[in-house]
Amino acid sequence: MEGNILFIIGGPLNSTDFCHLGHELHAARSLIFDLLSKNIISPNQTTIVTLEDRLFLYNHVFKNSISHINNKLNSNNYSHIINLDKNFLSDPRQGFCNIDYFHEKTNYIFKGIYNPVGFNNYKNEIFCNYVTSCNCDILNPFDSEFIIVHYRNYKNIPNIKCWNYETDDNINELKNLLTSLKKNYKNIIIFGNLMEKINIDGLNIKICNNLKEYVSFMKSEKCKALISVWSGAGQLGQFFFNKEILYYMNKNQTQSFKFPCVSKEIYYGTINDMHSWDFQTFSNCKRYWFMDINHLKNFFKNNYYINLNMIYNKYLFTDEFLSFGNE
Repeated sequence: MEGNILFIIGGPLNSTDFCHLGHELHAARSLIFDLLSKNIISPNQTTIVTLEDRLFLYNHVFKNSISHINNKLNSNNYSHIINLDKNFLSDPRQGFCNIDYFHEKTNYIFKGIYNPVGFNNYKNEIFCNYVTSCNCDILNPFDSEFIIVHYRNYKNIPNIKCWNYETDDNINELKNLLTSLKKNYKNIIIFGNLMEKINIDGLNIKICNNLKEYVSFMKSEKCKALISVWSGAGQLGQFFFNKEILYYMNKNQTQSFKFPCVSKEIYYGTINDMHSWDFQTFSNCKRYWFMDINHLKNFFKNNYYINLNMIYNKYLFTDEFLSFGNE
Protein backbone atom coordinates (compact mmCIF):
# COMPACT_ATOMS: atom_id res chain seq x y z
CA MET A 1 0.00 0.00 0.00
CA GLU A 2 1.36 3.42 -0.93
CA GLY A 3 1.59 6.30 1.50
CA ASN A 4 1.99 6.55 5.26
CA ILE A 5 -0.63 4.94 7.46
CA LEU A 6 -1.60 5.83 11.01
CA PHE A 7 -3.35 3.37 13.33
CA ILE A 8 -4.97 5.02 16.34
CA ILE A 9 -5.95 2.42 18.95
CA GLY A 10 -8.53 3.04 21.65
CA GLY A 11 -9.54 6.64 21.08
CA PRO A 12 -8.95 9.82 19.03
CA LEU A 13 -5.52 11.42 18.97
CA ASN A 14 -4.38 13.01 22.23
CA SER A 15 -6.96 11.06 24.22
CA THR A 16 -6.46 8.52 26.95
CA ASP A 17 -9.64 6.61 26.18
CA PHE A 18 -9.50 3.19 27.74
CA CYS A 19 -9.44 0.13 25.50
CA HIS A 20 -9.59 -3.32 27.05
CA LEU A 21 -6.21 -4.99 26.69
CA GLY A 22 -7.63 -8.31 25.53
CA HIS A 23 -9.57 -6.60 22.74
CA GLU A 24 -6.48 -4.71 21.65
CA LEU A 25 -4.33 -7.85 21.73
CA HIS A 26 -6.63 -10.08 19.74
CA ALA A 27 -8.20 -7.51 17.43
CA ALA A 28 -6.13 -4.35 16.86
CA ARG A 29 -2.69 -5.89 17.33
CA SER A 30 -3.55 -9.08 15.45
CA LEU A 31 -5.02 -7.07 12.58
CA ILE A 32 -1.94 -4.85 12.28
CA PHE A 33 0.51 -7.76 12.32
CA ASP A 34 -1.66 -9.74 9.92
CA LEU A 35 -1.50 -6.83 7.46
CA LEU A 36 2.27 -6.70 7.96
CA SER A 37 2.75 -10.45 7.49
CA LYS A 38 0.91 -10.16 4.17
CA ASN A 39 3.12 -7.21 3.09
CA ILE A 40 0.14 -4.88 2.84
CA ILE A 41 1.73 -2.40 5.25
CA SER A 42 5.41 -1.82 6.02
CA PRO A 43 7.13 -0.94 9.33
CA ASN A 44 8.74 2.24 8.00
CA GLN A 45 5.48 3.70 6.70
CA THR A 46 3.28 2.73 9.65
CA THR A 47 2.74 4.63 12.88
CA ILE A 48 0.99 3.10 15.90
CA VAL A 49 -0.68 5.19 18.61
CA THR A 50 -1.71 3.35 21.75
CA LEU A 51 -1.53 3.68 25.53
CA GLU A 52 1.90 4.36 27.02
CA ASP A 53 2.27 1.02 28.81
CA ARG A 54 1.46 -0.97 25.64
CA LEU A 55 4.07 0.52 23.31
CA PHE A 56 6.44 -2.42 23.89
CA LEU A 57 3.91 -4.66 22.13
CA TYR A 58 4.56 -2.80 18.87
CA ASN A 59 7.87 -0.92 18.88
CA HIS A 60 9.99 -4.04 18.39
CA VAL A 61 8.77 -3.82 14.77
CA PHE A 62 7.13 -0.43 14.32
CA LYS A 63 9.69 2.15 15.41
CA ASN A 64 7.12 4.90 14.90
CA SER A 65 5.05 3.80 17.90
CA ILE A 66 3.98 6.57 20.24
CA SER A 67 1.60 6.96 23.15
CA HIS A 68 -1.57 9.00 23.21
CA ILE A 69 -0.25 11.07 26.08
CA ASN A 70 2.99 12.02 24.28
CA ASN A 71 1.48 12.39 20.85
CA LYS A 72 2.63 15.39 18.78
CA LEU A 73 1.60 14.04 15.41
CA ASN A 74 0.31 16.08 12.54
CA SER A 75 -2.44 13.99 10.97
CA ASN A 76 -1.91 15.82 7.67
CA ASN A 77 1.33 13.85 7.24
CA TYR A 78 -0.57 10.60 6.73
CA SER A 79 -2.25 9.28 3.62
CA HIS A 80 -4.49 6.96 5.61
CA ILE A 81 -5.77 7.17 9.20
CA ILE A 82 -7.44 4.13 10.75
CA ASN A 83 -9.28 4.61 14.03
CA LEU A 84 -9.42 1.29 15.84
CA ASP A 85 -11.57 2.90 18.49
CA LYS A 86 -13.61 1.51 21.35
CA ASN A 87 -16.61 0.94 19.09
CA PHE A 88 -14.54 -1.04 16.60
CA LEU A 89 -12.89 -3.09 19.32
CA SER A 90 -15.91 -3.54 21.57
CA ASP A 91 -16.85 -6.69 19.65
CA PRO A 92 -13.82 -8.15 17.86
CA ARG A 93 -16.10 -10.67 16.13
CA GLN A 94 -17.51 -7.81 14.08
CA GLY A 95 -14.26 -6.05 13.26
CA PHE A 96 -12.41 -9.20 12.34
CA CYS A 97 -15.13 -11.51 11.03
CA ASN A 98 -17.68 -9.24 9.35
CA ILE A 99 -16.08 -8.19 6.09
CA ASP A 100 -18.53 -5.39 5.26
CA TYR A 101 -18.27 -3.92 8.75
CA PHE A 102 -14.48 -4.13 8.65
CA HIS A 103 -14.19 -2.24 5.37
CA GLU A 104 -16.63 0.43 6.48
CA LYS A 105 -14.71 1.04 9.71
CA THR A 106 -11.33 1.11 7.92
CA ASN A 107 -12.54 3.62 5.31
CA TYR A 108 -12.42 0.99 2.52
CA ILE A 109 -8.67 1.46 2.07
CA PHE A 110 -8.10 -2.32 2.19
CA LYS A 111 -10.96 -3.13 -0.16
CA GLY A 112 -9.79 -5.49 -2.88
CA ILE A 113 -6.41 -6.20 -1.24
CA TYR A 114 -7.34 -7.62 2.18
CA ASN A 115 -10.28 -9.27 3.88
CA PRO A 116 -10.33 -10.27 7.54
CA VAL A 117 -10.96 -13.98 7.83
CA GLY A 118 -11.66 -14.39 11.51
CA PHE A 119 -9.36 -15.60 14.22
CA ASN A 120 -8.82 -19.15 13.03
CA ASN A 121 -6.25 -18.75 10.26
CA TYR A 122 -3.32 -17.61 12.34
CA LYS A 123 -1.04 -20.54 11.87
CA ASN A 124 1.18 -18.53 9.55
CA GLU A 125 4.76 -18.68 10.84
CA ILE A 126 5.56 -15.07 9.96
CA PHE A 127 2.45 -13.81 11.73
CA CYS A 128 3.11 -15.98 14.79
CA ASN A 129 6.69 -14.72 15.04
CA TYR A 130 5.43 -11.15 15.06
CA VAL A 131 2.72 -11.57 17.70
CA THR A 132 4.86 -13.69 20.04
CA SER A 133 7.62 -11.06 20.08
CA CYS A 134 7.79 -7.78 21.96
CA ASN A 135 10.29 -5.21 23.15
CA CYS A 136 11.17 -6.41 26.63
CA ASP A 137 14.03 -8.14 28.40
CA ILE A 138 13.85 -11.22 30.60
CA LEU A 139 13.82 -10.34 34.29
CA ASN A 140 14.31 -12.58 37.32
CA PRO A 141 12.75 -10.99 40.41
CA PHE A 142 13.83 -13.90 42.65
CA ASP A 143 16.90 -16.14 42.81
CA SER A 144 14.70 -19.23 42.65
CA GLU A 145 11.43 -20.33 41.05
CA PHE A 146 8.34 -18.14 41.30
CA ILE A 147 4.81 -17.78 39.99
CA ILE A 148 2.75 -14.78 38.92
CA VAL A 149 -0.73 -14.03 40.21
CA HIS A 150 -2.65 -11.43 38.23
CA TYR A 151 -5.20 -9.48 40.24
CA ARG A 152 -7.56 -7.46 38.05
CA ASN A 153 -8.41 -4.02 39.34
CA TYR A 154 -9.91 -0.93 37.72
CA LYS A 155 -10.83 1.00 40.84
CA ASN A 156 -8.54 3.91 39.98
CA ILE A 157 -9.87 4.29 36.41
CA PRO A 158 -13.10 6.34 36.36
CA ASN A 159 -16.18 5.40 34.36
CA ILE A 160 -14.94 1.93 33.48
CA LYS A 161 -17.50 -0.83 33.68
CA CYS A 162 -15.77 -4.16 33.70
CA TRP A 163 -15.95 -7.59 35.27
CA ASN A 164 -14.73 -6.70 38.74
CA TYR A 165 -13.32 -4.00 40.97
CA GLU A 166 -11.20 -3.87 44.08
CA THR A 167 -13.50 -4.51 46.99
CA ASP A 168 -12.94 -5.86 50.46
CA ASP A 169 -14.42 -9.19 49.32
CA ASN A 170 -12.08 -9.38 46.33
CA ILE A 171 -9.03 -8.50 48.42
CA ASN A 172 -9.95 -11.19 50.93
CA GLU A 173 -10.37 -13.70 48.08
CA LEU A 174 -6.91 -12.77 46.83
CA LYS A 175 -5.42 -13.24 50.29
CA ASN A 176 -7.14 -16.61 50.65
CA LEU A 177 -5.83 -17.70 47.27
CA LEU A 178 -2.29 -16.70 48.20
CA THR A 179 -2.58 -18.62 51.46
CA SER A 180 -3.66 -21.72 49.53
CA LEU A 181 -0.51 -21.47 47.42
CA LYS A 182 1.89 -21.68 50.36
CA LYS A 183 2.25 -25.46 50.15
CA ASN A 184 3.39 -25.31 46.53
CA TYR A 185 5.09 -21.95 46.05
CA LYS A 186 7.13 -19.52 48.14
CA ASN A 187 7.95 -16.70 45.71
CA ILE A 188 5.03 -14.81 44.16
CA ILE A 189 4.71 -11.79 41.90
CA ILE A 190 1.33 -10.07 42.16
CA PHE A 191 0.52 -8.09 39.03
CA GLY A 192 -2.12 -5.44 39.64
CA ASN A 193 -2.79 -1.91 40.92
CA LEU A 194 -3.31 -2.87 44.53
CA MET A 195 -4.45 -0.19 46.94
CA GLU A 196 -2.91 -1.92 49.93
CA LYS A 197 0.18 -3.97 50.65
CA ILE A 198 -0.31 -7.73 50.86
CA ASN A 199 1.61 -9.73 53.46
CA ILE A 200 1.19 -13.48 53.91
CA ASP A 201 3.34 -15.36 56.39
CA GLY A 202 5.60 -17.84 54.60
CA LEU A 203 5.44 -16.11 51.22
CA ASN A 204 7.89 -13.78 49.50
CA ILE A 205 5.59 -11.35 47.67
CA LYS A 206 6.55 -8.61 45.23
CA ILE A 207 4.03 -6.26 43.62
CA CYS A 208 4.26 -5.31 39.94
CA ASN A 209 2.01 -2.77 38.22
CA ASN A 210 4.00 -2.26 35.02
CA LEU A 211 2.76 -4.23 32.03
CA LYS A 212 6.15 -4.50 30.31
CA GLU A 213 7.82 -5.65 33.53
CA TYR A 214 5.03 -8.20 34.02
CA VAL A 215 5.76 -9.75 30.61
CA SER A 216 9.51 -9.64 31.34
CA PHE A 217 8.88 -11.74 34.47
CA MET A 218 6.63 -14.05 32.47
CA LYS A 219 9.44 -14.76 29.99
CA SER A 220 11.81 -15.93 32.76
CA GLU A 221 12.63 -19.64 32.93
CA LYS A 222 12.15 -19.38 36.68
CA CYS A 223 8.49 -18.43 36.25
CA LYS A 224 6.62 -21.72 36.62
CA ALA A 225 2.97 -20.69 36.39
CA LEU A 226 0.62 -17.78 35.76
CA ILE A 227 -2.65 -17.53 37.72
CA SER A 228 -5.15 -15.03 36.40
CA VAL A 229 -8.80 -14.13 36.30
CA TRP A 230 -10.04 -14.39 32.68
CA SER A 231 -8.78 -11.09 31.25
CA GLY A 232 -6.53 -9.43 28.71
CA ALA A 233 -3.56 -9.34 31.08
CA GLY A 234 -3.95 -13.06 31.61
CA GLN A 235 -4.25 -13.61 27.87
CA LEU A 236 -0.82 -12.03 27.38
CA GLY A 237 0.39 -15.46 28.45
CA GLN A 238 -1.14 -16.92 25.31
CA PHE A 239 1.43 -14.89 23.38
CA PHE A 240 4.49 -14.75 25.65
CA PHE A 241 4.34 -17.58 28.21
CA ASN A 242 5.25 -21.22 27.54
CA LYS A 243 4.21 -22.91 30.75
CA GLU A 244 1.02 -23.39 32.76
CA ILE A 245 -1.73 -20.77 32.90
CA LEU A 246 -4.47 -21.31 35.47
CA TYR A 247 -7.53 -19.20 34.62
CA TYR A 248 -10.55 -18.66 36.82
CA MET A 249 -13.82 -16.87 36.14
CA ASN A 250 -15.34 -14.27 38.41
CA LYS A 251 -19.03 -14.38 39.27
CA ASN A 252 -20.25 -12.20 36.42
CA GLN A 253 -18.22 -14.08 33.85
CA THR A 254 -19.51 -17.42 35.11
CA GLN A 255 -23.07 -16.21 34.71
CA SER A 256 -22.27 -14.96 31.22
CA PHE A 257 -21.02 -18.35 30.17
CA LYS A 258 -24.03 -20.08 31.72
CA PHE A 259 -26.56 -17.75 30.15
CA PRO A 260 -24.97 -16.36 26.99
CA CYS A 261 -26.62 -13.27 25.60
CA VAL A 262 -25.53 -14.13 22.06
CA SER A 263 -25.58 -17.29 20.02
CA LYS A 264 -24.54 -20.36 21.97
CA GLU A 265 -21.80 -21.37 19.55
CA ILE A 266 -19.81 -18.23 20.38
CA TYR A 267 -19.27 -19.55 23.90
CA TYR A 268 -19.38 -23.26 23.18
CA GLY A 269 -17.66 -23.33 19.79
CA THR A 270 -14.50 -25.25 19.16
CA ILE A 271 -11.07 -23.73 19.65
CA ASN A 272 -10.88 -23.17 15.90
CA ASP A 273 -14.20 -21.34 15.69
CA MET A 274 -13.59 -17.86 14.29
CA HIS A 275 -15.67 -16.39 17.12
CA SER A 276 -13.35 -17.71 19.81
CA TRP A 277 -11.11 -14.69 19.52
CA ASP A 278 -9.90 -14.46 23.10
CA PHE A 279 -9.24 -18.20 23.32
CA GLN A 280 -6.63 -18.19 20.56
CA THR A 281 -3.13 -19.04 21.71
CA PHE A 282 0.20 -18.68 19.93
CA SER A 283 2.67 -19.63 22.65
CA ASN A 284 3.29 -23.14 23.98
CA CYS A 285 1.36 -22.52 27.18
CA LYS A 286 -0.91 -25.12 28.78
CA ARG A 287 -4.19 -23.68 29.98
CA TYR A 288 -6.37 -24.88 32.82
CA TRP A 289 -9.84 -23.55 33.55
CA PHE A 290 -11.70 -23.10 36.82
CA MET A 291 -15.26 -22.06 37.45
CA ASP A 292 -14.24 -19.50 40.07
CA ILE A 293 -11.50 -18.63 42.52
CA ASN A 294 -12.77 -21.18 45.04
CA HIS A 295 -12.39 -24.00 42.54
CA LEU A 296 -8.87 -22.79 41.88
CA LYS A 297 -8.07 -22.95 45.59
CA ASN A 298 -9.50 -26.47 45.71
CA PHE A 299 -7.22 -27.45 42.85
CA PHE A 300 -4.22 -27.18 45.12
CA LYS A 301 -5.92 -29.62 47.46
CA ASN A 302 -7.56 -32.03 45.01
CA ASN A 303 -5.77 -31.45 41.69
CA TYR A 304 -9.12 -31.00 39.93
CA TYR A 305 -8.82 -29.08 36.67
CA ILE A 306 -9.89 -28.83 33.07
CA ASN A 307 -7.07 -28.99 30.53
CA LEU A 308 -8.27 -27.05 27.50
CA ASN A 309 -5.45 -28.44 25.38
CA MET A 310 -6.71 -31.99 25.93
CA ILE A 311 -10.22 -31.21 24.70
CA TYR A 312 -9.09 -30.92 21.06
CA ASN A 313 -12.13 -30.50 18.81
CA LYS A 314 -14.71 -30.67 21.55
CA TYR A 315 -16.39 -27.77 23.26
CA LEU A 316 -14.34 -25.20 25.10
CA PHE A 317 -16.68 -25.37 28.08
CA THR A 318 -18.54 -28.60 28.63
CA ASP A 319 -21.75 -28.81 30.64
CA GLU A 320 -19.82 -30.92 33.14
CA PHE A 321 -17.33 -28.07 33.59
CA LEU A 322 -20.06 -25.48 34.00
CA SER A 323 -21.94 -27.55 36.58
CA PHE A 324 -18.92 -28.71 38.58
CA GLY A 325 -19.07 -27.67 42.22
CA ASN A 326 -22.53 -26.15 42.01
CA GLU A 327 -24.21 -28.78 44.11
